[in-house]
Amino acid sequence: LRNTTEHTIFEVDMDTTDQELSHYCKECHFVYHLAGINRPETDDEFMKGNFGFTSLLLDKLASFGNKAPILI
Repeated sequence: LRNTTEHTIFEVDMDTTDQELSHYCKECHFVYHLAGINRPETDDEFMKGNFGFTSLLLDKLASFGNKAPILI
């Protein structure tokens, strides 16, 4: 995706602020959700890193009425 000049790419990682994530969720047209914890050591780590972020992402998209497709 980075190699194309046709699209603006909003990259999110652990350092992305809540304000940035809100802006991205307001403006995006498609979400590639490629993040997550593959081999969590605890249930809490799984819930925070996978379920927690995905729930936050979905809530933010919904708060802006953004029905962008999401590829997980």
